[in-house]
Amino acid sequence: MKFDLIILIDDDGPTNFLHQLMIEEADVAEDLVVRNNVIDAEAEINKRYETVVEQNSIIFLDINLPRFTGFELIERNQKQFDELKAKGYKVVLLSTSQNPVDIEKSKTYSTIDLFWEKPIDAEKLAKLRDMYLSES
Repeated sequence: MKFDLIILIDDDGPTNFLHQLMIEEADVAEDLVVRNNVIDAEAEINKRYETVVEQNSIIFLDINLPRFTGFELIERNQKQFDELKAKGYKVVLLSTSQNPVDIEKSKTYSTIDLFWEKPIDAEKLAKLRDMYLSES
């Protein structure tokens, strides 16, 4: 079983390339969308919000984006994230470190399901599949 959609939001090109390869190699998604800046990310979130259907989907969201953080992206689009979550989307916040302040902050957001340290790898993707697709 696969996720219907994975949206990868990260401004780092090499990291996106690596994560895209890992996701494709693990064959865990029917569709993969990569957005490398907050303008495109907000447009993608709004597009999905406007056309939201119930589905098993993942949003990988980098914590440190230019202009504002992943936390701020959620805050600026709270209504959209809430609706997407209600329709089966899961949000995984990504960071290059296990900063305890960021980890604790992520726990205060009802829209954030997981906090992961980069990189995304086959083991993490298998865990994600087991956690969310076995429920379907």
